[in-house]
Amino acid sequence: EIAHVLRSHGRDVRFEPLDESVLEVRCRAGEAIEPNAVLFILEAMKMKTSIVAPERGRIGQVLVAPGDAVVEGQPLLHYE
Repeated sequence: EIAHVLRSHGRDVRFEPLDESVLEVRCRAGEAIEPNAVLFILEAMKMKTSIVAPERGRIGQVLVAPGDAVVEGQPLLHYE
């Protein structure tokens, strides 16, 4: 697995590298998270990518679900 840190844009967290699909969502709204916690597992061409939290915070809303396609710059979640 390759870990990618998400970039924080204000209170949104966006996925940056490639077009992929969401394999797992490992977080939920209201959950407190620590830096480097795995939030999502994405998959492209059978390669899994761990998406980790860039900073400490509380999740306000998760914007994707397993099976969703994601593209560069798409918000995956909002921090509160």
